[in-house]
Amino acid sequence: MSDKTPFVELTVAGTSFLGRTLALEMNAGLAGPRTGGWIDLDNRDGEVSQAVKKGEVIQVAGGRLGNGKTALLTGTLPKEPRQGQGSRKHAIRIDLADGWASTDNVLVVNALMDVTPREVMNHVLGLAGVTNTRLSAKTFPRLHHVVLDGVNLAHTARIVEEAWRLEDWRVGFDPDGLFFWESWTESPAATATPTVFGGEDLLRLERRPGETGVAEFFFEAGLFPGDLIELPLDDAAQTVRIEHRRHYFDGNRFRTEVRFGPIPS
Repeated sequence: MSDKTPFVELTVAGTSFLGRTLALEMNAGLAGPRTGGWIDLDNRDGEVSQAVKKGEVIQVAGGRLGNGKTALLTGTLPKEPRQGQGSRKHAIRIDLADGWASTDNVLVVNALMDVTPREVMNHVLGLAGVTNTRLSAKTFPRLHHVVLDGVNLAHTARIVEEAWRLEDWRVGFDPDGLFFWESWTESPAATATPTVFGGEDLLRLERRPGETGVAEFFFEAGLFPGDLIELPLDDAAQTVRIEHRRHYFDGNRFRTEVRFGPIPS
């Protein structure tokens, strides 16, 4: 691994905050892939609290100084930031949410006739204002009707999966804010997903003191206490395959999480 200093950058409505991150935690679920979490920033001068407001467009990126950066999350702020307490009273905590947050309150009431799943998704995406999309190119039979009774985008995706009996399907927002709706075999993640093996790549998390006193970036997939997987920094929604004879995992897929902050004592 590179010995260059890791960093996190938060951009809010075009204003970037670099070198202020005290801690970050982000995660996503495999079944309902919403990426979210929180970030603590140094706010001694009050500059962050002035710029960060509910509903603002945000992007979180991370990397190593001199090695570029990788997008971790793009979305909107779901709520107002909170001032820190006690020893962290100079900090401000900002809750993070990906693109789903801006679609949750857009409720659709409609009965769509003679439609394909792609047409249903396009209809609701348009009403939700989501234009940056990657939708499956697979063909499916038309259904006579699909009823949307006050549902948002996330609920619509579930209705479509059940109506057409879609299997092994991926839906969500990637770290750059692109909405994807596709089968696993069509997904770029299908070829980019690493496989780790029990006894070889499952590691116990160790303290890694660095010159800055900051922990390395790491992903972890908690299988059982002490069984963790360390992977290179990529994005918070990365998927990993696990093969572990003792725990009966045979290529099972898991979501991962990313953290940044002081080394735990």
